[in-house]
Amino acid sequence: MIMEVFRDDDFYRALYLFALMGRRKGEILSLRWENVSFEHNYVVLSDTKNNEVQKMFLPSSVKSALESFYDPGAEWVFPSPTVPDHHITNIEKTTDKIKKKLPYFTLHYLRNVIVSAMAEQGEAAVNMSGALGHLSANTIDKYLTLNYLAGSKSASETIEKIVL
Repeated sequence: MIMEVFRDDDFYRALYLFALMGRRKGEILSLRWENVSFEHNYVVLSDTKNNEVQKMFLPSSVKSALESFYDPGAEWVFPSPTVPDHHITNIEKTTDKIKKKLPYFTLHYLRNVIVSAMAEQGEAAVNMSGALGHLSANTIDKYLTLNYLAGSKSASETIEKIVL
């Protein structure tokens, strides 16, 4: 959906792809170019919910979108179009473009989506929590949607190996 809606807009495609990678709104909007390393494929998040500076991997999909509008003279990755020397604070209008196709969509919803997708692929809880920037792996439970069918099938297969 993000790739479709923002096909011709690298700026907003990068912003929403960051959210899909588990970043919080404040982490994305307050990102500074000095904290983006294209060479080493990471971003440094200094404005995190837990006030901890975190280094996060920069996926190629986000990196290529960022590189297309990189401005070495600018401070903010996502500068405000109306307030000089400040970053964007309101993205409701662009979020509404996605809501036309997915009415329940919110930026935070993407954190739930990515965690559920990672869990279905067998990603370890500690890695999922790390990807979301949590201090504790237990925090992941808040975002995780359990797949009862897949879980019960896997458990049944293990039980059958033990019993048979």
